Amino acid sequence: MDRNLLKNIFYGDEVENREALMRWPRRAFPHLHEEQFARIEDVVYRTFSSVKDGIFDGPITAGDAAVIAVAMEHVRPVQMIEIGVASGWSSHFILSYAQAANLLSDGPFLHSFDILRENQHGDQVGRYVHMHHPDLVPHWSLNTEVTSATLLAGEKTVAYRNDGPILAFIDAGHEHPWPFLDLLYVYKALPKGSWVVVQDVQMMERWIADCILYDVPSPPAVRGVNYAVSHWPGTKIIGSDMAYNSAVLRLDASADQMRRFMMDARLYQHEIAFEFDHLMEIDNIRGVLDLSRS
Repeated sequence: MDRNLLKNIFYGDEVENREALMRWPRRAFPHLHEEQFARIEDVVYRTFSSVKDGIFDGPITAGDAAVIAVAMEHVRPVQMIEIGVASGWSSHFILSYAQAANLLSDGPFLHSFDILRENQHGDQVGRYVHMHHPDLVPHWSLNTEVTSATLLAGEKTVAYRNDGPILAFIDAGHEHPWPFLDLLYVYKALPKGSWVVVQDVQMMERWIADCILYDVPSPPAVRGVNYAVSHWPGTKIIGSDMAYNSAVLRLDASADQMRRFMMDARLYQHEIAFEFDHLMEIDNIRGVLDLSRS
């Protein structure tokens, strides 16, 4: 690996460069207190300096974690939703940060959803939490073989808390149009004005960096998250520097704007076999938009 070839860009894992790690959180959320920034820096650094075995399938980087942490400090959620789990590395970070920030209480803090129960190699989804932080499991509700399509279709229902803000983190199917469907679900499920952290906004930049590091050919382009974030009609804050691959969105779009957002999904060819177009049809999402919580 020749990291020197990436010297003019961030890969996202340069955790020793603490100034770079904190540059975007401080610029994007300048109203936070110094003790909050200190906690973000400390927890992200400690977590990513002591990575253990058990991680698989494209984990979040330190830059991504800083975005999650600053959103958690901004929102101070009573509960979180995570769509996309894989090894549970991001779940581990969210729960660990919630513990450090005194956000945990009785019952589940994090509701996580993943399309698989285990990956193609037989590795159990979410195993990192069980392996390395089992004390946090009582605060975690892991739901496997569940997607935003399952949830929107009513095949799986979850009762979220209604006594405070809820924050979502999406790192699931990156191929178009899955990110549009994921955002439609959180728009339906969460109170208007809630916040969402979206990962892999610059998927292809990350993959091309991987190709340089590992000397492998580039896979076919996957730009679904970029399409969805680019067309998001509400408030959005795009990451930069080490946080370049994440964005923070606010669910403050109107119903009419959401209809337009879902129509914009039709501008792009599907990047994966997808059998849930009916869930995105305007006639079918009318009830989702009308019934979204305010």
